[in-house]
Amino acid sequence: MKYCLISYFGLGCVLGDWLKVETQRVYEEEINDPNVELQHEETLGIITSVKPNEIKTVVGSVTLKKNVHCIDDEIYYTTEVVKGNRVIPLNSRVQCTAVSSTQKFGDLKFQWRAIKVGPSEFIEYTSDPHK
Repeated sequence: MKYCLISYFGLGCVLGDWLKVETQRVYEEEINDPNVELQHEETLGIITSVKPNEIKTVVGSVTLKKNVHCIDDEIYYTTEVVKGNRVIPLNSRVQCTAVSSTQKFGDLKFQWRAIKVGPSEFIEYTSDPHK
């Protein structure tokens, strides 16, 4: 299994997403092309799957960090990933699915990018009767 930082893949990934690429070795006798000649230390392989390196689902609050929409100031998101393309009010509770991704906006740096954001179906309980 190999890990890589990929700049663009075209399957819903964006610049900075970390992906897990699984490969399978192709042995020389399996190659039916006479024009393919492997050098001493070269091997051929095929990519069998490409997935996000890490995925997590969290419930958090919508925040704004220097004009960048976030969830708990940790996960970057755009309105395109919000259910119904709605604008969610600040401090609203949401459920978010995110992938590991290195995103930079000026001096802000994020390690997670949301791929799905929607209203949270969880009820927040508090022991403080004044909240």
